[in-house]
Amino acid sequence: MQYITLSQDKGVTILTLDAPDTAVNTVSPAWVEEMAEAFARIASDETVKGVIITSAKPGFMAGADLKYILSETARMSPRDAYAFSQHATNMHRQIETCGKPV
Repeated sequence: MQYITLSQDKGVTILTLDAPDTAVNTVSPAWVEEMAEAFARIASDETVKGVIITSAKPGFMAGADLKYILSETARMSPRDAYAFSQHATNMHRQIETCGKPV
C-alpha cells in the first residue's frame, strides 16, 4: 500500500495515513481505493477487535486533493462526476459497517 500502513497489536489494527512525498495527507481516488481495500481486510479478519486511524504527518488529514478535483472533474460528465463522488461515499459506508469499532 502506498498511502497507508497497517499494523496490529493485541487485536487492534493501527491504520496509519502517510501519503508519500507530501507534507499532508489528502483524499485522492487512489487513497480511497486503499482505504476500501484495508477495510475489506479488517472486516474479514476475525482477530481484529477494533481500529485506530492515525497519521504519520503532523496534521491528520488536509481533506480532498483539490489539484485532482480541479484538473479532473471539470472534464467529467454529470454521470461520471456522480460516480466519482460515490467512491468516497461507499468507502465511508464500508468503514461504518465493517463491524469493528473505529
